[in-house]
Amino acid sequence: IRVDPFDAIGYAEIDYIRLVENPDYDEETAEDFSGIVNGDAQNTIINTFYPSGNATITIEADETEPGNYVYRVTGTNSKAWSYINHDYPFENGKTYKVSFRARAIGDSDGNEVDIRLKPNMQYPDDSATEGKHHELGTTVLPSDGSWVYYEKEFTVTGMMKETNRKFSCYADPPSDTTSASFEMDDIVLECIA
Repeated sequence: IRVDPFDAIGYAEIDYIRLVENPDYDEETAEDFSGIVNGDAQNTIINTFYPSGNATITIEADETEPGNYVYRVTGTNSKAWSYINHDYPFENGKTYKVSFRARAIGDSDGNEVDIRLKPNMQYPDDSATEGKHHELGTTVLPSDGSWVYYEKEFTVTGMMKETNRKFSCYADPPSDTTSASFEMDDIVLECIA
């Protein structure tokens, strides 16, 4: 259980929690919330994306479009792959479409460099890299910081179990001593067949 907002130092105690069933809930008409949440980053409080590869992810004001917000993935000051992840319930035999916009911020030393971004859907599969990585090509984010639109359809096959399933994108380290920083927006992942 998560209690928000909690910005105090120390701890909190909860004496009593009561869960009440919604008498108006209808499973057949209920909305499905199992997909990407807040993919457009417009809710600046809810960040359901998480990093790996020692990167950090924050929601920031878009420097290119006033009033818009984006996910900023900031790499560390070492050679590391910068990941942005979101849990997603892939199913065997289903076809999905992923789309997003992304732009390069530069490397962890502040240099303007092209960033190689790799959409990498993850689910357990013996034929996949390291048993789970399904790379969907590489898109180059130019060093000038312009937005690049990406879209691709793919079909999930060979999934062995329904664990560790997620949307993922990562950026290759730009050099032997730096990692990549980039922004993403309008992230959509949907089952289309």
